[in-house]
Amino acid sequence: MPYLSPSARPRRALLWASVLPVASLLLGSCSALPDPLTPAQRLPALSGAAAVRDRAARTEDATASRAARLRADVDESACIGCAAALDAVASGSQERVEALGGMWDPWPQGPPDGVEPPAPSADAPMGVGAFVSWLVDSAERDLDRAADPAVLEGDQARVLALVALSRYESALVLADAYGLPLGSGEDDVRAAVARQAAVALADPAVDTWGLEALASGGGALLPAVDYEQDASTPSSEHLSAAIGVWDCVAQSLPRAEVVDEEVAGAVTTADLLLRRVDDALSSGAADTRVLRCSPPAATAAGLAAALIDADLSLLDSDSRAVRLTGVHAALDDVRRWRGSVDLGAALAPVGAAQSGS
Repeated sequence: MPYLSPSARPRRALLWASVLPVASLLLGSCSALPDPLTPAQRLPALSGAAAVRDRAARTEDATASRAARLRADVDESACIGCAAALDAVASGSQERVEALGGMWDPWPQGPPDGVEPPAPSADAPMGVGAFVSWLVDSAERDLDRAADPAVLEGDQARVLALVALSRYESALVLADAYGLPLGSGEDDVRAAVARQAAVALADPAVDTWGLEALASGGGALLPAVDYEQDASTPSSEHLSAAIGVWDCVAQSLPRAEVVDEEVAGAVTTADLLLRRVDDALSSGAADTRVLRCSPPAATAAGLAAALIDADLSLLDSDSRAVRLTGVHAALDDVRRWRGSVDLGAALAPVGAAQSGS
């Protein structure tokens, strides 16, 4: 059976601007202001998809700034590879800001008299360990938003998820370069979030990272999948299609390791994929596996890209449980594949049809 893409859409996501035009957002926001403008007029608060997009763009802006500052202080004789890692993080975050359409600013040439401009991005944590943990936390925050069908439509969710996954990979790159565990700076992040929350209570205009759950000791930023809480899961065509792809890649992995010598640890990876399939089938989704399938790609990088594409196809679903399945699967695939293949193309949030065609 030939491999079929989980949907007829292009494999890579479109620019966020093509699904949430920045121009219309700005016009809509400006039209909300009274006329004539009154002194000390505040900007209207963003909400919904617009707020999610702007927070992600601000996070990337803060990431680029912090990475550049850390890069300036690197002692390359003491930390081989750290400068290159920080350069990669800085350039990657700048690309992601552009993919998101930039930070919201209705008056690029300066606001009218008496009108307050949007607050600048809050600085990312200063220490490398805290910075790495913050990148992970903010990625999970955005993946949780992408997994909520009440907040983002499928195309918007896919772009946000790709941005978040790429940011998560940046955290892995830095952690490897500095020899740090991903969670080594979590306590520092929690303390910084608590300070931010206290300041924001006194001045709501202060920009925050949207990680308040960390300070309050709440649950995970990215909750686990709970199929029992979502009655629409068993009928999900998106989940059924992804099951077929996951199983087919699992079937293809032994050959990729033994014959093509493209993949290391193929048996372990295949077992994990088959366990993912079993978990999805337990929800009641239709079984689309076939005894023998045609591999979705001929290379290890292609197989990884096919998996991530199948994972994120679940963001087209109206089921939160199905969407959560997709973002958790994508995180697992990024962690497992990044050491053996270049995931740059698979995680690029800019689509093949940048013009939206």
